[in-house]
Amino acid sequence: MTDPLRAALARTLAVLAVALTLANWTGCTPSTPPARITAVDPARAYTDGPVVLRIGLENLRPSFRLDVDRGTLATDLDSVKVRLLPTAPLDGSPDLLLDTIAWDGGRRLWAKTLATPAARMYALEVTGPIGEHLTSSNAFEGLGPDPGPPSISMVPPLVPDSIIGEGQATTGVIIADDGLGTVEGIHWETTIGSSGHCPATDDSSSTPPAGSPGSPDPPDPALPADPPPARLECPFSFTIPKLRDQDVSPQSFSFTAWARDQVGQQATLTIALRAARLPGIVSFAATVGGLGGYQPFVVRGNNFLPGARALLDGVPLTGATSGGERTSDQVISGWTPPRNRAGPVTVQVVSDAGTTQAPTFFTYVSAPSPREVQPNHGPRTGGTRVTVRGNDLRDGAIVYVGATLATRQPLSYPQYDKSQNKIVGCLPPGTGTMTLWVYDAITGDGELPSSFTYDDASGTATPTIDPACR
Repeated sequence: MTDPLRAALARTLAVLAVALTLANWTGCTPSTPPARITAVDPARAYTDGPVVLRIGLENLRPSFRLDVDRGTLATDLDSVKVRLLPTAPLDGSPDLLLDTIAWDGGRRLWAKTLATPAARMYALEVTGPIGEHLTSSNAFEGLGPDPGPPSISMVPPLVPDSIIGEGQATTGVIIADDGLGTVEGIHWETTIGSSGHCPATDDSSSTPPAGSPGSPDPPDPALPADPPPARLECPFSFTIPKLRDQDVSPQSFSFTAWARDQVGQQATLTIALRAARLPGIVSFAATVGGLGGYQPFVVRGNNFLPGARALLDGVPLTGATSGGERTSDQVISGWTPPRNRAGPVTVQVVSDAGTTQAPTFFTYVSAPSPREVQPNHGPRTGGTRVTVRGNDLRDGAIVYVGATLATRQPLSYPQYDKSQNKIVGCLPPGTGTMTLWVYDAITGDGELPSSFTYDDASGTATPTIDPACR
């Protein structure tokens, strides 16, 4: 830049600087509202560390500094003086001159005080660049030293010595509260490799406003952040890694959280926990059961921790212990619970480490329900081959005929045909009208009353015996 241009620019900026400085002379004319302090935040704070005050101002601005060589006009923060005045000066406590550190170009000024261990109330005094003198009484209370570190807690709390299964995610929130102090940050970690950190963050709602229209310099993008909050919440999440084959299960580990306040005081929370393998199901005894339940049932597998339970579709096995008796870390035994409808159900084992479901199902089956017998009559000598049809006629079911349960006799040479849901067999000798029963050792009894009649009342007819029944 040539000397003539520099001189011209200097004159222009000088005029602008004078104009802006005169513009700061508030209260000189009746039409201009007087300068005043509108807010001081925070109003109370521990003072064993530096405190940054945010001061709201109306009709007062710093003056400007001219840099002719660079051709710039910048805010001169040194033109505004901020003091804290003890409200009881007779005790000999001095005034505190604050370091003016930032201005947002509008109506807020930041000023920082050094540590002041004594606790007392202060008035705030602001002196402007042309001698404006503003005072706010009882504007700030210095509380002296912070008496202790933040309190630290968790939601939901981790129960000491509790078991978490491999692959299981654990989440929650660490809460640090320093009362009237400020929490600088929370850090957490586990001894199985997870960690996290939550520093105190700015509240976006308190971001300083943009500079006022016509300001010679825009707001500083590095304006001081809001002070750390008194209460900080830190979400955490960690997942138990898969245990190696040689690892003990359960395996001890710990979760530790630290909360530090602005003056370096720290609170620590450590919780001992255990990581364990999920239960594994290898097999279960009987794949079919009756709706009435109370059928012996044994689940075999591994990693059945103390307290592990077996369930069928979420319903515990019955017995002396709900969910069955854990006889070892490989066996749970009990009885099937009753059920009101037939069909497959899941087999589950639930332990403190988590829930495992077997890859195959257990099936509830209704008791046999015979519908018809063909033929439905025959000679007293027996030997008639009959076909029994019905529902839920499983292989191994036994067909009986007789006048009573006590005198009933089974069909001989039974043959089961699942595709047609029938059982074929040979009648024993008998007299009169008979009831037919189908007995399944697992699912129970079904009957068809008065379903077959021996119609050779005199017994003199020549017997006709089916060749398959000889």
